[in-house]
Amino acid sequence: MVRVAFMAAFLSGACQAAELPDAFLGTWTPIEHTSVQAILGPAGVKTFTMAKDRLNGDYWMSYIAGQVFRVRDNLMQYCFAHVATSPFVVDTVEDNLIRFCYPTGDRMPTHKALANGSLATGCDAAKIELALHDNGNLEFSFWMSPPIRHAWAVYKRIGPAPPVASYIAMGGTCDPLHPGRPTLGGQLDASMCSSLNHKRQQLELAMPTTEHIEVQEDGEEEGSEGKRVACRRYDSGVLSYGSRSADKVDIRLQYTVPTLRCWPCKVSYSVSAAIAEDEYIALGFKGMAYRGLAHHKKVSRPNYFGMSTDEVDEERTTRAMVLGYAGAQGGCVREMKAENYAGEPSDVQGNPHLMDESVERLNGRTIIRFTIEQHVGRDVLEIHNFFNGRMTGTSARTMWAIGGLEGDGCEAKVQFHRARGLSPLAWFDENPKHFCIADDVELGVHMEGDEVSV
Repeated sequence: MVRVAFMAAFLSGACQAAELPDAFLGTWTPIEHTSVQAILGPAGVKTFTMAKDRLNGDYWMSYIAGQVFRVRDNLMQYCFAHVATSPFVVDTVEDNLIRFCYPTGDRMPTHKALANGSLATGCDAAKIELALHDNGNLEFSFWMSPPIRHAWAVYKRIGPAPPVASYIAMGGTCDPLHPGRPTLGGQLDASMCSSLNHKRQQLELAMPTTEHIEVQEDGEEEGSEGKRVACRRYDSGVLSYGSRSADKVDIRLQYTVPTLRCWPCKVSYSVSAAIAEDEYIALGFKGMAYRGLAHHKKVSRPNYFGMSTDEVDEERTTRAMVLGYAGAQGGCVREMKAENYAGEPSDVQGNPHLMDESVERLNGRTIIRFTIEQHVGRDVLEIHNFFNGRMTGTSARTMWAIGGLEGDGCEAKVQFHRARGLSPLAWFDENPKHFCIADDVELGVHMEGDEVSV
């Protein structure tokens, strides 16, 4: 039954605190040990919790350590690790449904555009729903922006909520009535990321000492032809740790690291995964993380979380999508493009952005190799940040997908993906180097790093 009194007060703009059903309170864990489906890919997040502060009527929620959602009056604030914040409002309260939406008429630069070309706001921009099912399970859905799910899981209740003090310890300054700037409103304050600022200062001080200085990162090795080679694993970060083994595919991304200057230059990649012969793996380039385009912070990027890529993101990484498979029915490497926020990609005839592309099946893994021209950086620091920018969000973004095929060879029909992930390469160390050993054989012989132009 809809709580008519609350909804009427909310719609009329009355200042009345939201009253959420007690049935949502407690500690919940994913059913049948399933993984949370997150924008990063499958995540091993163990619990979702929701509590009420009986002293002031506030509600607190959390499903990632360091992250809280605080509801006060009719407002909700999302806060993460004291460095990210976004506003929401209480949109709907029913006995079995709670919906939070981005404020009406407001949006972040990364929220989608609507089919008519206007920019989405409110519930069309972002929304979170908690739904109680008849069997007692709780379904959590976070869209950013619909229909792209930022996170989704089905939970069962296992106990009471943790004390409110535990939420305050994580996000005590999180206050919907006095919110900080939204996440995309500007750069992180220096005090919020002192260790990262210190690392950046060290690099900047090191750069002038010699024209030929190179920054050797942990996890980078000298390749067989003298080029630095790096390796990342997409499903091995902190949030991925503990995810259901059936969801893990051990995706490895390897690449050559340019030296001194790459504006542009040829960068060689390999991407591999332990998937079935009748499946594909795809890698797409999505430009730079939002803080890596600080000078474009007023520019809308409506495809940031979607399938396609905005023009402002194209220069550094290109917007190419590389899809490959090597089954018994024939293998193929296909360059593809996505023209819509969500939907089926299409082939780009002739693979115009790819060089030396190949695919093979080896030791139960499908391996795609290719070389592509990118604007990685004009100096050592920019090159470093392209591959390694961390919480400040300066690293390149990639998305990956795995799914089935129908048909043979390069004419095979690409089916909807069964797993997908999207993130900057070094976002919160979720695609770590230290769990990935560079392998020249898997990367192949395409070790080109020479500059194309200056």
